[in-house]
Amino acid sequence: MIHWTPRAKFLDNTNNKSELIHLLSSTFRKHNITVEQCDNDADTSIVREALATATDDSVEVRAEDADVLVMLVHHIPSTNHPLFFTTSKGSYDVRRMERCYLLFCHAFTGCDTVSAIAGHGKTTLFDRFCAGDIDEHMDIFLDTQATKDAVIQAGTTIFQYIYHAPGTALG
Repeated sequence: MIHWTPRAKFLDNTNNKSELIHLLSSTFRKHNITVEQCDNDADTSIVREALATATDDSVEVRAEDADVLVMLVHHIPSTNHPLFFTTSKGSYDVRRMERCYLLFCHAFTGCDTVSAIAGHGKTTLFDRFCAGDIDEHMDIFLDTQATKDAVIQAGTTIFQYIYHAPGTALG
């Protein structure tokens, strides 16, 4: 049956939402896909299950929530199998994202206390970081002995990479 109700309105009905979850869960289980249904904090449950599974096998977590990525990076032990975080915009090797780099990306691209970069979010900076383009420049921000001029130059270079314009003057 085709349902013509808008998705948001359909899911606002708790009975519809419960039935959809039940249908998806049972279909996944029939295909031997592990399903963990969360009553409250889904982010924490997703991370807990992903890390538990990663002790035996590689894992890909698909989510659109940067909080899940932050928790994965924070909690990943050094002995796990490969662990990837995939969004609609790309896939990231969680091992590659050290805690200090993740915090830098979070603050540089905007958070509760810092304005966001126009037209670019965390994934843009994550992509540049994962490509290896800006590691050395991020290191300058994390160096307590870096000079003001070095920090300014590193910031400028990172902005140039975000806007796909390395070497272009910002003005």
